Amino acid sequence: MKICKRIMAVLAAAAMLLTLVPALAFAKVAPETAPEKTPEVPEGYDGVVVMSVEVLPLGLAFIVPPTYVPYHEGESVAQLSVRLFEDYGLSYTGGDLESFYLTSLEYPNLDMLEVNVPDYLMEQLIANYCYDEDEGWDQAEPTNNMLGTGNYTYYSGWMYADNDVIPNVGSSDVPVEEGHVYRWMYSIYGYGMDLGMSDGWGYFPEFDNPAMGVTRSEAYTLFADILEDDDLLSQVGAGCPAHEEFVAFLNAIYYQGSTQEEIDAAYDALSEALGLGVTVVPGDMDGDGAVTATDAILVLRVAMGLIESDNPAADVDGNGTVNVTDALLALRAAMGL
Repeated sequence: MKICKRIMAVLAAAAMLLTLVPALAFAKVAPETAPEKTPEVPEGYDGVVVMSVEVLPLGLAFIVPPTYVPYHEGESVAQLSVRLFEDYGLSYTGGDLESFYLTSLEYPNLDMLEVNVPDYLMEQLIANYCYDEDEGWDQAEPTNNMLGTGNYTYYSGWMYADNDVIPNVGSSDVPVEEGHVYRWMYSIYGYGMDLGMSDGWGYFPEFDNPAMGVTRSEAYTLFADILEDDDLLSQVGAGCPAHEEFVAFLNAIYYQGSTQEEIDAAYDALSEALGLGVTVVPGDMDGDGAVTATDAILVLRVAMGLIESDNPAADVDGNGTVNVTDALLALRAAMGL
């Protein structure tokens, strides 16, 4: 009872300061926590996953950017992939769905694009006779925009990853799972060494590969979120608040040689610019990570209708309403009670 009276006395004293402290002193508020950006599951489907198709070792980025794809329960990665290719109008070869192996896939306008292999990877291609500076590639380049096994180098071909790991079974044998990220990737060296996901089965010498062990699933999911959500998409265009961070993010994930630190930094910067992933401490109105008497006063001002704020930190008890109880709880936190 004494503690309660003490709190009420302190809060009353704090309330008296409301007439003495300018409102501008409380102008700083913590950013809101953005709602989950899980897309709706279309009728007739059981869930959604992220899928992409990329050609990063050649410096050619995505055929299909990371995007949400709906799936049926029990569907295999092969079945989902074929449906994705067909939805995008992409020609492909790969056999039947029971033993699917992607051998070629259409890359629209590939014949108009310039291959730009990262320098660190080109050094390995030259050293291991995959590319000659005078003669060029050791294998034929693609025709009819069909990018497939044995193009450019003897070791090239399509591989797929499930949450940044290349499975040791075919895509027909892997069931689709909620929350996973599935990537089709074109490899040109070392049976996936260029992708940072293989040791080359012992046939290729090790080299300083910045892509080795790098995970991209979290970043690709953010990309899919942006493409799926109109509110997020509206923030990344030219002249928009998160445009610069989005461009830096794209530069990081488009480059095969980006390190984990570079991708994570770009991800964090873009998430912050979009207002995603921000942790809100209940009662921490000024966003400095601690609840103080100043925060409690600000909560009280909101409860009394003296200022307007949609800062979620004001709703300390999380019941959807800001009232004196929230101010009391904030003050208790400030006093360490």
